[in-house]
Amino acid sequence: MRNLKRNMGRYLGIGLAALLVLAAIYLPQVWFALRDAASLGRIQGESLAPLMVAQLDRSYERDIYKRMRAYMEAYTQEDVNCSSKEIDPENESLWENIEQTDNCILMNALLGWQYVTNAPMKGLEPVIVSCNQYVLMRRSDGQILLVANDILLDKGDGCHMELLIDGVDGTVYYLESEENNYYPLLPKWFDDAYAWEWRQVLNETYYTEEKKREDESFASGAEIYVSTDRESSVYVESNRSYSGYANPWVTKAGITDIYCCLLTYGEEQFSWSMEIEKPQGEDFYYRIRAGLPGVVSPIPEMNERISLAEYDRVHDMADGGPEEEPAR
Repeated sequence: MRNLKRNMGRYLGIGLAALLVLAAIYLPQVWFALRDAASLGRIQGESLAPLMVAQLDRSYERDIYKRMRAYMEAYTQEDVNCSSKEIDPENESLWENIEQTDNCILMNALLGWQYVTNAPMKGLEPVIVSCNQYVLMRRSDGQILLVANDILLDKGDGCHMELLIDGVDGTVYYLESEENNYYPLLPKWFDDAYAWEWRQVLNETYYTEEKKREDESFASGAEIYVSTDRESSVYVESNRSYSGYANPWVTKAGITDIYCCLLTYGEEQFSWSMEIEKPQGEDFYYRIRAGLPGVVSPIPEMNERISLAEYDRVHDMADGGPEEEPAR
């Protein structure tokens, strides 16, 4: 009997030790899984403060290159899910988020070249009409990829602006603006240097593979070679490659002038488009749309009303394919 009790005690001790080992291994994983599930539940069930993403998920990627590459990989695998919630337009943090676009190279270029004007430049005060916050997650594991605020502004003078911007750093993913400036002429886009300047703006804004490699080359002391042969950078006529990256394309579809380029991240490439149209019978002179179709399309509310040109489609049109006006 004593031996039996000793054996049972020994087996019980071994069992408890095994349970402690298993708990040490798996309990933290279960805890973090429950925490992430609770976070996702709050994302879907409550409205997020626009600048409080870090408190919900510390893994939100601040590095733009890594953020865009992770998102692109999920997007190409059709592994993106979208959750949305309305944000009170009176929320003061929205203005803080909008002010962050001052650090966005793309936004500064659009304003500097007067493709877009904001109300203060005309002595008017813009008003936030509405805001929806979209959380784009990897469907397979619930990882937050992008958090973006879709903000509609009344600029006054009969013009409106829509901004889809990152809720953490103000990176512009999509912009639409009604303007009463002089119409930017498409022939200027066909200027070789001007078209490539826009491409560089995009590389700098979204920190593409090309920008990343340039930084790494400068950091290592290597020289950067830039071809001065204009034939190597003719984009519409020949579509020759430049340093292994796709060229911009420029074309026209009905009343819409289109500039389109590919952004490269690793093995994947992502379209960026800018469209300018001059519709008849509107209070404004022209409308400009610019942004990433791959970020807009997974957002159901935006995908229903926005259709930006994709690079391959513009490529076919510039090659002499049938022209068609972009669907709206």
